[in-house]
Amino acid sequence: MNLYMNKDGRLPIVHILMATCEGGRYLGEQLASIQSQTYPHWVLHVSDDGSTDATLEVLKAFEKTLETLDRRHERQSLSSSRVFYYSGPKKGSTQNFLHLVQSVMARYDQEVGEVSKTQASEIGVGAVGGQQRMFHQEDLFAFADQDDVWLPEKLERAVAWHMSPRPQKNSLMPFDQKEVGFQHETARTYPMLYAARTIKVDAHLKPLGQSKPPKGPLNFNAALVENTLSGNTMVMNLTLIKILRLIALDHSVWHDWSAYQAACACLGEVRFDEKPCLLYRQHASNVIGVKTGPLNQSLRMARVFQGRYKSWTQTNLMGLKDIEPQMSVEARELVRLYREIRECQSFWRRLSLVWGLDIRRQNSLFQTLIYIGLLLSWV
Repeated sequence: MNLYMNKDGRLPIVHILMATCEGGRYLGEQLASIQSQTYPHWVLHVSDDGSTDATLEVLKAFEKTLETLDRRHERQSLSSSRVFYYSGPKKGSTQNFLHLVQSVMARYDQEVGEVSKTQASEIGVGAVGGQQRMFHQEDLFAFADQDDVWLPEKLERAVAWHMSPRPQKNSLMPFDQKEVGFQHETARTYPMLYAARTIKVDAHLKPLGQSKPPKGPLNFNAALVENTLSGNTMVMNLTLIKILRLIALDHSVWHDWSAYQAACACLGEVRFDEKPCLLYRQHASNVIGVKTGPLNQSLRMARVFQGRYKSWTQTNLMGLKDIEPQMSVEARELVRLYREIRECQSFWRRLSLVWGLDIRRQNSLFQTLIYIGLLLSWV
């Protein structure tokens, strides 16, 4: 049996979610690296945020070089194309990614609805209108930046982890199943999130060093206060995407931080692969980028005093409110305590509450600063 097949002999398709905006300069190299993946069973969903450069022309040219899914794949008749287009909300990268999540899941809902209507008919649940379905329960979803270069085994390593045998976890599931639509599914119904290290490169792909692996456990105590995992490395299962879609577009600071928080808050499984999976291009137009060194660390801490971190915290708390029915009891309690500390008017009451707060930053100095910020109502 193929390593990546489920018990029914199906291979997962990886739905690559790419947000683009004025990305024509580097996009061709990224698309070529996707086409060169050792795991070939993928489709590309692109949400463009109103590009006026050659972004769409590069995508259309790339699309013409593709055939339908590999004939060895049981869904070779899925579509005449492997690239699907959506119009972005034109509100920045984070909202473009979350809009793409919602748009792809709207397509999923439409397909599931059509299948439900025809389950008793001659075409069966594996097809819609005579074509193979685009989605299956074991499918995976990968964020993709427009200017990176993926290493050849990026998807293969992620798929291998997602499909590897593990103990049944359904008994721990805290979700409101009706809300996110798990009631008829038999795949792993808990969130799963894979992320990895990156190789930082300059605009011309000259290596600048590897990203640092996270320290300590990847749990909600850490995810609540720090964005540790890089979205361009993330590969998620359907369960996590269904939860992520519940977050309103303006209730997220960064799409990857929201995904990390959702996975940890909802009793998910998070895997960090210390083997780099892509070349993370650093250039003047980076929306985020990897910024290290004493100066950048100082600038990050300065955000606490400037009120930016406080605004970020408020935004993330609204996003967590969106998925509260799916969160574990422990995660809800941590959020409740964190929110109470922030809203409390009494310094002495805040002091007593902070004493019982367990949050974890990668940098011990910054963690101390967060505690001080909570006491002084800075965060």
